[in-house]
Amino acid sequence: MLCGCSSLPSSSDRWWGADKLQHFMVSAIIAAAVADQRDGRHSDCNAAGTGFSSAITVGAAKEWYDQNRGGSWSHKDLSWDGLGALVGAELAADCF
Repeated sequence: MLCGCSSLPSSSDRWWGADKLQHFMVSAIIAAAVADQRDGRHSDCNAAGTGFSSAITVGAAKEWYDQNRGGSWSHKDLSWDGLGALVGAELAADCF
């Protein structure tokens, strides 16, 4: 399936696993960098949305890559990506 829902998650994929901080931080950095670059040319909320979307796209691409390299799609990793993207975009664009 395109979304990777057909693969079963690894039993070692824990909500508080060591890689979750990496997912959070990388997504926050991507979202903040993109939102900051767009902030001067667009409204704060548009910049935050672009930053958030960019980070989620990178996170989903990473999960797709992992799945196609013999790993499994991790909704937990993607959840941490989403949280990091939200925090990074908000901090950079100051939308709310």
